[in-house]
Amino acid sequence: MTGKNVFFSKFWLLLILVSIYSQYLYSQPSVEWVKRYNGTANRFDIVTTMKIDVNSNAIVYGNANMTGSFSDITAIKYTSSGEVLWQAVFNGYSSQLDECKDAYLDAEGNSYITGFTSDTNQVVKIVTLKLNSAGNVLWSKVYLPPVYNQGFGLSITKDNFGNIYTCGSVRRANGTNSIALVKYSSNGDMLGSTFFNKTVSSSETPVTVCTDNAGSVYILSSSNAIGGVNDILMLKYNSTLTLIWQNTFSGTAIGNDMPVKMIVTQDNKLAVTAAVFNSPGTLDYGIYRFDTSSALLMQYYYNGTGNDQDIPYDITGDSTNNLYVTGSSRNYDTLGSEDIYTIKIDPAAQLLWGRRYNGSGQGLDYGTSVTVDNRGNVFVGGTTDKHYFHQQYALLKFSPTGDFNWLEEYSVIENSEDFVYTAIADNRGSVYVTGISFDSTSDYDIATIKYSEPIGIEPVSIEVPEDYMLYQNYPNPFNPVTKIRFDVKAKSKSQKAKIYLTVFDVTGQEVAVLVNAELTPGTYEAEFDGSNYPSGIYFCKLETQDFSKSIKIILIK
Repeated sequence: MTGKNVFFSKFWLLLILVSIYSQYLYSQPSVEWVKRYNGTANRFDIVTTMKIDVNSNAIVYGNANMTGSFSDITAIKYTSSGEVLWQAVFNGYSSQLDECKDAYLDAEGNSYITGFTSDTNQVVKIVTLKLNSAGNVLWSKVYLPPVYNQGFGLSITKDNFGNIYTCGSVRRANGTNSIALVKYSSNGDMLGSTFFNKTVSSSETPVTVCTDNAGSVYILSSSNAIGGVNDILMLKYNSTLTLIWQNTFSGTAIGNDMPVKMIVTQDNKLAVTAAVFNSPGTLDYGIYRFDTSSALLMQYYYNGTGNDQDIPYDITGDSTNNLYVTGSSRNYDTLGSEDIYTIKIDPAAQLLWGRRYNGSGQGLDYGTSVTVDNRGNVFVGGTTDKHYFHQQYALLKFSPTGDFNWLEEYSVIENSEDFVYTAIADNRGSVYVTGISFDSTSDYDIATIKYSEPIGIEPVSIEVPEDYMLYQNYPNPFNPVTKIRFDVKAKSKSQKAKIYLTVFDVTGQEVAVLVNAELTPGTYEAEFDGSNYPSGIYFCKLETQDFSKSIKIILIK
């Protein structure tokens, strides 16, 4: 090859690498797939929640209109590549109304679903069912004691011992609601039940049930026992369904406070978010941490710039017990000026950052779901207003320090109404979003999207390798960051290869995905940040269709 040809060959290769480099640093994520589900009645279908299993399959739970008159509980499982593995439909016992309100996915891929079903007399009862990983209904249980008129399953969880807890609301003869907690074995055997009312005339409606590492059960609920306005109620039961304590709290002003969600954090504490009145007529974000004895560890309030309605919709935590809350914050004293507002606070209630997003339509924007990947990136799913009360999907990404990275939007038609219910990061460089999306030909469909993006890689050489290679990391040992270089084989000048670069601990548990992308031939460098991991030996593995190699890396702190 002549010197001139060599020059131009390297010149063009350099341009390609520069292009790739810019792409990975600044580009939007790629849409791997979009799946819309329309029930056989071609009418209103709604999603409740979504879970991601260990293989990055997505299971979407909701309700599908199959006959035109009544909805059925529906679950759809997609592979990581977007193929439908199965669809499960539960049509109850009388072909009446059946609805899913919550679902839990265990480590074996079994799904536990709760909601309600109605009999031929249209009496509504709590229903709990179990699906195996193949989508088969293993059992279903209907529950409504004789002294109650109707029941609704609202939240479901599983403890570390394999027991299932369904929490719901049951209606008494006087028109008030009681909390119902029902315990099942993994085989569907009923192990017990209990009910709670703060007073004989109060009404309680639960929103979350969860368990801690010791098998204790916690319920977050509303209660109007004090002064006829809703306060926030927390309950703790032991594994025999004995009430251990109850804790009622509220904002600093009188008003109907609204509990939103409770989670158990990595340090086995309880984190709660609620919309609370701290001044008459206006709601604020309320964020709380409690220990398992109900002692208040911290509280944090957010009152937006408009001193008006600020309503949280979701809370999550990370491996270091920071809390993330998203919702809507009204900028002005007018409906339609809501923005998506997301905050990050540490366990001591110190504000690390807060970010406001006002969509291009300058209208109604709100965050409904927040998720954090294992690198600390924050993803907020929600709805953004494009043309005053015409909403579409919104997915926002923020860095661990709160820098805004990108926005993805979705709708299938103009002037649509599309609402995100759940967003989940799978720690493999992908984010799944599901919600409801309007189509003029089919009403509302369940629309699920998978986004992917390369993670923390950059090209480092203009030379094209002749084979795949994974080099030893440097430095090694490291604290807390190390770099890992790898070669992508030149199959052809333009042909890409699917590359996986992952980190495992000594037990074989995947702890980080550094690369999950199609790459052109070249030499690349990825970075592994061990700040959130303990000292020890880890393994980094490079995988392609026809190559696999692992290296040992050592983190010392």
